[in-house]
Amino acid sequence: MSKDAKKILHLKINPSIREYTYQSVESIIYVDIDGYPTVWCAVGHRIKIFDAITWNDEITDMKLENKITCLMHEPINSKIWISVLGNFFYVMDVQTRSFNQKIQIHSDIIICIINFEKIKKVLTASANGEIFVWDANKLEKIDSFNTFQATGKQLKLIDIKTSAKYLLSIYLKQIDIFDEFFQFKETLKFNCGENNELISCACLSHDPDSNEEFLWVGNTANGIVSVWSLKNFELKMRIGVYDCKGYRSFLSVDDLAHNDSIRSLCCVENKFIISGSGSGDGSIAIWRPERIKRKTIAGSINKIWNEF
Repeated sequence: MSKDAKKILHLKINPSIREYTYQSVESIIYVDIDGYPTVWCAVGHRIKIFDAITWNDEITDMKLENKITCLMHEPINSKIWISVLGNFFYVMDVQTRSFNQKIQIHSDIIICIINFEKIKKVLTASANGEIFVWDANKLEKIDSFNTFQATGKQLKLIDIKTSAKYLLSIYLKQIDIFDEFFQFKETLKFNCGENNELISCACLSHDPDSNEEFLWVGNTANGIVSVWSLKNFELKMRIGVYDCKGYRSFLSVDDLAHNDSIRSLCCVENKFIISGSGSGDGSIAIWRPERIKRKTIAGSINKIWNEF
């Protein structure tokens, strides 16, 4: 590992240390329990909870019947929503670590659970385009829609994201945008062409100077990142990382801390970034982002755009 990487790497932990084989860290969330900071990791069939102050050892190790694919913290009701490899999910109480409910309503594999702050509701989504809207207080389904029926396109849904205004349904070659009433607004199409640029991950950023939101999209083929404005749905720019063969999630350091692809990322109180790796490595790494030396890009995205 280079000196630059060592400067920003705070700690590295292996959640699979007591297992027979290393497992991929599929999801990481930060949970503050009455001022006591914890980090929850989905590792195979298990949820491993770590003390985020000492990082000494696991606080709790819980095993589920299926492989865990997603964790989502719903802080208002102090609940953890857990999807597994199948068409059902669990809701767990943070304090008691007991399961409130096991809900089986989707007809396909659940790919994402997310808070939609605009409407103050929780969304669950499956690969066949089903999206259910939940009242998190009552754990009741209050609405549903299907992205395929809304757009007339039979595409496999790989992820969903929410911005301040929109719901974004992500497929391999395009992203469909819906408003808070789940009305279709726009399609962002990607030129897959000869490079076979299939979408692999996406994240959102906010520019405080212009109060504008941007969508950053990575692909499976190369280091190109496409940046779209959610104000007018225009492609603002495409920027690249040299010698990159595609993205699994967005995190860039000067050297490797993991020996496998990064499967999950989590931000802790704007102080640390936690990365979880695939089963070839099976570890989590804690980073200090304020120590990263920014060599090329600084300031707001509009300032970056004006330089081109």
